Amino acid sequence: MEAIRVLEAEHKLIHRMVDLMADFLERLRNESVVDLSFLRAAVDFIRQYADGTHRTKEEYLLFPLLSSK
Repeated sequence: MEAIRVLEAEHKLIHRMVDLMADFLERLRNESVVDLSFLRAAVDFIRQYADGTHRTKEEYLLFPLLSSK
């Protein structure tokens, strides 16, 4: 069950980044100012952590276990 808790915690981190990105887009609409450092960090986070590390755990560890049950 510890592995599930790790994935849940990772989901919370990913959701937090999505919220921050929504805030970023709202500021962009209102102020037309682009914070390139945040944008780069957000893209890197999604590519490396969410799509790379987290998704890999789900696809190669969690989903096979679920399908075997």
